[in-house]
Amino acid sequence: WWLRRPLTPAVTEGAVVQIGAGDATLTVSTVTGGANLAVNVNDGTIDVQDDTAAPLSGFSWVAVAVVHDTSTDDLTVYFNGTSAFVLDLSTLTVPAADTELTFTLGANGDGTDALDAEFSAVAGFDEALTPTQVEALFQRGWTFDPRSEPTLPAPPVLWVDGLVDGV
Repeated sequence: WWLRRPLTPAVTEGAVVQIGAGDATLTVSTVTGGANLAVNVNDGTIDVQDDTAAPLSGFSWVAVAVVHDTSTDDLTVYFNGTSAFVLDLSTLTVPAADTELTFTLGANGDGTDALDAEFSAVAGFDEALTPTQVEALFQRGWTFDPRSEPTLPAPPVLWVDGLVDGV
């Protein structure tokens, strides 16, 4: 997805996205006064997180991709098409494949920790993207709909949404 913060956001720290499945959650949030992004993954018992500085740049659009590679059990977080950090999820218990998935933009799944932001080109794919595919999506820009280019070297799109105003 693409993320843009207002020049003077009303809420500087909060959840950018939370993905839930059963007791497990993956949360990407703003930290340090809204200047950086952090990722936390929790299986209901154990937390794995990275607060590595991943700066947000003022009023510009920032591309964010979160890719879970089940063959290595790594979760890679990309900013503007480049890998920012990798989390090892091997210590976590992954929910069953048929567990209902929830995807909440701009807040936690229960509506708390809301964030002042805009989102665009939000999409889900049915398999892990490669670094080349993430870079290709980034190069197409924040208004790109991956369904519009069937020759794009990416797996089938499960869902996509256009520009979404945040809180």
